[in-house]
Amino acid sequence: MSTVLYRGKAKVVEEGPEPGSIRLVFGDTATAFNGRKRGEIRDKGRINARISALLFRVLQARGVPTPFQAALEPGILLVRRGDPLVNASHAAALGWASEEELVEMERLARGVNDILRELLARVDLDLVDFKLEFGRCDGRLVVADEISPDTCRLWMRAPASGWTRTASAATWGPWRKPTGRCCGGWRPP
Repeated sequence: MSTVLYRGKAKVVEEGPEPGSIRLVFGDTATAFNGRKRGEIRDKGRINARISALLFRVLQARGVPTPFQAALEPGILLVRRGDPLVNASHAAALGWASEEELVEMERLARGVNDILRELLARVDLDLVDFKLEFGRCDGRLVVADEISPDTCRLWMRAPASGWTRTASAATWGPWRKPTGRCCGGWRPP
């Protein structure tokens, strides 16, 4: 059994099998409205881990550094251990990132945006917004944590009529509505 390092709302961070590695164990818990709504979505963790692994592989192939190493059993990723994650304001105020590093984070974020928008457009999805976290692995800035429906908003493209503001079937957006249920009849492949 792995040692738990951190337990969050969407995943558990555990000590990895090799020194310098950690396991990200994705869970099926969903929250909304600052935790006031909480529930379970069957297969959410497995789906988010698969999506994160796919997107990290694409980013790595395009030269974007990430800590991703491997997808282990369903719902679990193996990544390199990195430094703690903070936002740009914290990093500057605490002296944890130089101005040059903050510029590099913005450059990486814009590159990730371009890559993801291009990739998702191929499957008729529009990347509306997303959250990235950065860390350091082996002294190098990397796009860290996860990229999944938990960290982005996707809209489905309506056939021949432009974009629709309906959340895609692959996201948990409908569940966030006060009376919403997640996913309807949709199930992962």
